[in-house]
Amino acid sequence: MGAPPVSPPVTSASDVARPEPADPWSAEAMLLVRPFKTYRALAERRADRTWRDLARGLLLEFVLLGAFVSLTSAGRLVIGHMLFTAVFWGFLPMLQLFAVGVAVRVAAPRERLVPATSLYLEGLGPYYVFYLVLPAICLLAPDVYGAMTALLRAGVLPFYLLATIVWGVTITWAFFREGLVLSRKRAALGAAIFYAIFVGVVLGYYLACNEIQPQIVGTQR
Repeated sequence: MGAPPVSPPVTSASDVARPEPADPWSAEAMLLVRPFKTYRALAERRADRTWRDLARGLLLEFVLLGAFVSLTSAGRLVIGHMLFTAVFWGFLPMLQLFAVGVAVRVAAPRERLVPATSLYLEGLGPYYVFYLVLPAICLLAPDVYGAMTALLRAGVLPFYLLATIVWGVTITWAFFREGLVLSRKRAALGAAIFYAIFVGVVLGYYLACNEIQPQIVGTQR
């Protein structure tokens, strides 16, 4: 008698749908180092995103922004500072959501706004790192003024700020290109609309408050 035929393993529906093991790093950390690959993976499950994901992203941004203000001003975490920051600087995250919402509506009108905006918020890693690095200098440097002055004169802080903005723009491009699965033209349109609104409103605000003009032309006596 011959050996019984070997049957292929039976694959159940639950086996097919079984997710891969979760990555030990957060989405923010993964997007920080591999934005295009990570957004490509997140895009496959963006339909599962809910208001909870959006709320989590907003809460993280508020906490880190509040911690940045508290640590740089008081040298420690003060709940009052963090709450006041959330109140008085809360327009920045709201402006981000508004700009992303308009950009998505124009460049990807079929996308749901809640999943799209929650995906965008997970790409703010460069700014979160910036929020942590500056307070670390304030806490660890024995002479904060001297350290900050030396870093400014050497161009370290301006270069780091520029690198943060450039990498942030790169991740935003990855969000439109891979996170929303758009063509290059559509992704470029979405990114252009987002930055036109966000940067335009921020610059307009500071111009209206006369905060930029004195830095350029000097104060008039």
